[in-house]
Amino acid sequence: MAFSQDAPPRGIVWHHRQKAWRVVVKKMDRSVNPPKQRKFYREFKDFDAAIRVRDYVSRMLHGSNAKLHTDGRLPSTVSRLDVIRWLVAQSAIESSEVAKFTARVNSLDTPPTTS
Repeated sequence: MAFSQDAPPRGIVWHHRQKAWRVVVKKMDRSVNPPKQRKFYREFKDFDAAIRVRDYVSRMLHGSNAKLHTDGRLPSTVSRLDVIRWLVAQSAIESSEVAKFTARVNSLDTPPTTS
């Protein structure tokens, strides 16, 4: 699915001050009381890299329920370890949950099938 920079996909916004594309992924964590919204933000100069990172993070946080715009693979300029570091630094995942999300990341090596 092709997107233009004039009408970016969900989760991608233009950040005027940074002059970069901002990836925004949110997830409600109902496993804690009270429920807490986890957020991931990151800026990218490259529009395609922003879309790919958004899909990858969405697959990590939402699993098979993620709505993807690409095949879900990261761009070559970003490593999986970078993404996990960003998520922990922004408290989108707790440091004690890294093992769970690392296992989910390892299962994401095969992109989901589309029907």
